Amino acid sequence: MKKYIQYIGIIGLFAIISYLYVWSFIRTGIIYVSSDRIFHLERLEEAYRTLRSGHLLSYISTYSAARVGIATGQGYPSINLIIYGLIRLILVKPVVSYYSYIMVEQFLGLIVAFYAGWIFFKGSKKNALIFAVILRTSTYIMYNDFGRADIGESWALIFVPLALIGYYLITARRDYTRGALILSLGLSLELYSHILSAVITILFLMGVYGFHLLSDRKNIIAELKSLIISEILFVLESLIILVPLIKRAYCNSWFVTME
Repeated sequence: MKKYIQYIGIIGLFAIISYLYVWSFIRTGIIYVSSDRIFHLERLEEAYRTLRSGHLLSYISTYSAARVGIATGQGYPSINLIIYGLIRLILVKPVVSYYSYIMVEQFLGLIVAFYAGWIFFKGSKKNALIFAVILRTSTYIMYNDFGRADIGESWALIFVPLALIGYYLITARRDYTRGALILSLGLSLELYSHILSAVITILFLMGVYGFHLLSDRKNIIAELKSLIISEILFVLESLIILVPLIKRAYCNSWFVTME
């Protein structure tokens, strides 16, 4: 019972931190200017209006971007925008909905970071809590949320610790099954939020594993099996994103050939 009370307390603390994270912005009633905000506000509004019309996702600019039908949704994953659409349907007010969306992102980010820290620090809730708070209130996280307003990368950063801890479980803990599942899940959730972030994480892990092979040649077969399983799971989990991307690439190459 004491353990569950501790976890409830941690979740409550995360909820408070997430609220305080956006409180000073909500009270102004203003969405401030930043690098990519106009573009992403258009995407958010598109998701909201699409849900309100009775549809889940839209790959074209039906309601935004001057309604010219640009297929921006194929190059920018839109799954995380559904959360904003649901928040906007409930709260109605666009400014409150926008900052509530960031608050939800921060709350989920704290939980995922705590889980990754809990694994890395071998069950130490104190160390995991410190890690989660430091990571999620770091300058780069805040810069993405408020300075750049890049919602795709902001949501992808939630799941980077998940991918990294999955790789760590495979190579350091030899927990091959759990590591493969967590690694594939982290990468697929990154891809559902921001394609470039997922690609960077994959390339980073490939480079790290290359150095790992130079220093430690033990358990290579077991590690490779686990990594291959993780890769297969990642592809299966990401088909909703990968299939439209492949089709788009194929169509573009076909048009180039015709020209």
